Amino acid sequence: MRSTRLVKAQQLVDEIVSLIWRLCKRNSGNEAWDREARRVIRRNLSDYFGDFLPKDNDNYFGHYLQVFCCSHVPASLAMLYMSPQNMIFGNELIQELITLISLLPRHLSLQCIPIYLEICKALRGMPYYCNDAMFNTCRRCLSDMVKCTEMKTAPNGAGYAYLVNFIKDMQTFVAEAADEIVHSMDAGIEPDTRMSPSHPLLTEVVYLKNFLMPIETFITEELFFEFRYRKVSQDGPYQEFSIMFETFFRLLNKMDYCLEELEKLLPTKSENLGCYQYVAIIMELNNMSKHFPDLAKQFWTTLRNRKLSFSYLIIKYASKEDDYEWISMHKEVTNFECRRHLAMMLLARVSGEDNNLIQEIMLIDRSRLLEDSFEYIAHSEAETLRASLDLQFKDEEATGPGVLREWFVLVCQAIFDPRNALFVACPNDRRRFFPNSGNQLVASVILLCPIYDS
Repeated sequence: MRSTRLVKAQQLVDEIVSLIWRLCKRNSGNEAWDREARRVIRRNLSDYFGDFLPKDNDNYFGHYLQVFCCSHVPASLAMLYMSPQNMIFGNELIQELITLISLLPRHLSLQCIPIYLEICKALRGMPYYCNDAMFNTCRRCLSDMVKCTEMKTAPNGAGYAYLVNFIKDMQTFVAEAADEIVHSMDAGIEPDTRMSPSHPLLTEVVYLKNFLMPIETFITEELFFEFRYRKVSQDGPYQEFSIMFETFFRLLNKMDYCLEELEKLLPTKSENLGCYQYVAIIMELNNMSKHFPDLAKQFWTTLRNRKLSFSYLIIKYASKEDDYEWISMHKEVTNFECRRHLAMMLLARVSGEDNNLIQEIMLIDRSRLLEDSFEYIAHSEAETLRASLDLQFKDEEATGPGVLREWFVLVCQAIFDPRNALFVACPNDRRRFFPNSGNQLVASVILLCPIYDS
């Protein structure tokens, strides 16, 4: 049954390719035949992705999809789109194919990556293809899919050669995104720049990030070493990643120029600049460099030379949603204000819903400052403590932020006051201290805090 269906699948795609070639070669002819050919092509395409593909079996689905791609149907559709007399029909067919793929279950639609890849590669034959709407549509679909790609195995049993070529193709898309970014970055250092959500820089940064993901996965899954990509050839190291190296240095040099120009505008002329996407670009440059010592050295040297403008970008545009641990390991590229800002970002954000979680008034006796304070804190919920504190000293009327500030100062002084003996110096290292379990207050704190005790 499977063999019979494969034969039928081959017949369907052969008919599609044959009719497309005849349509593209005909300058003029029988309009009735042209209409019939278009009807048959559309029907076969719809049938193939409609009822014909076995969606209940991933392996069978892969085999039929392989028949579709090996027959070069995607490239033929692109050729039809590039044919002036058939462009409208070709556009409709590719749009229908995109819709049919989007209707597939997610795990099956991801196997259709080679289809978008082949269409994009074919459309590169057009002049000014980067501005073509169809190329950008297919590139967007491909970008959304490759970020979810697992690089441990090749799809449809294609083998490691497919992975090698796939990584090279991803580098080409990375280079195209970087070209657009380089052309758009000057807008970030122009005063009164306003970037809309559709601004080229914003879109291309997303493409750069997504197309880098499979390359990153490929390296971290150790396929990089399995295929011996670190082998040094006569032309130099990492030749298989030469496109990404060239892209990296082109993008880094442009970023160096923009950061230098940004320093000239700081601080008075920096308020209305549109450079908030620079942080995302720098993060992707870091991702590109961290597996290659030569790239990493150049990357950190550039940031160290542009310490002022880089710190400004982090302070102004860094968000809590992103991970900035990679910066903390290189303190030489940031100033104190930047490091303080990153530290503050680690603190939990108090939401508006926490306004109802008001701590009951802490009534503190100054003569029992530590005892009362620890007792209140130990019996309070963690979320309540993060929301708000309300404090009053016994026999005193004053309340508010000033009293709370004084309490913090007094508690900190009391904790480290040698006379209270809350800590004992380590016998072997006088620079280190540990809680004094012989102190009655410390012992009570340990009993009240099981987490500390464990």
